[in-house]
Amino acid sequence: KVNDPFDYTKHEALSSLEKEDLPENSIVEIIQEGFKYGKEIIRYTKVIVSRKPKPPEPEPEPEPEPVKEEEKPKEETTEEPLNKEDKSEPNNDTEKKKTKEKKQKKHKKEKKSTD
Repeated sequence: KVNDPFDYTKHEALSSLEKEDLPENSIVEIIQEGFKYGKEIIRYTKVIVSRKPKPPEPEPEPEPEPVKEEEKPKEETTEEPLNKEDKSEPNNDTEKKKTKEKKQKKHKKEKKSTD
């Protein structure tokens, strides 16, 4: 019968539906009646059972937008070389960063002009 608990020894669950008003694993609908011969089941009753709805997922908080290079306050930092050899060699990391920033700005400008 509808609203009875699902019993795997008598029923075959074809599908499940989210139902708040019914207990979990209750019969929602009978698709095809089953047959019994004495105590032996010839064909299981094919049913649709209920399941609890999933709890709503919390909405992800929007990530704060990254601050653009132009908007960042420029901080003046002076790096003291550890020894005299450092003074003569240019800082390759700084030069690489500057070149990379220039390429990114150029790319952004090109992208804006194509949009």
